[in-house]
Amino acid sequence: MVERFPPSEDWKAFDDSTVIHSAAFDEAADRIFVRLLRGGIVVFEGCDESNWRNFTTPGVSRGEYMTNVLERHSYRRHYGV
Repeated sequence: MVERFPPSEDWKAFDDSTVIHSAAFDEAADRIFVRLLRGGIVVFEGCDESNWRNFTTPGVSRGEYMTNVLERHSYRRHYGV
């Protein structure tokens, strides 16, 4: 299966994270895409608008939110993208 990633203009950069480079939300598919600083993209399934809003709220540790909340959803990792 070939994963379709959101276009570059849909990605939100996070300069305040030591883990996450940027992320995008596909509302139609209920997916959050997370580009990691160390490389690769993680795609989280079954994520709604409230997950995205909580993940992108200023002051939230995005790495902790990813570990404690998003990783409870099914997800897959893509390397070399």
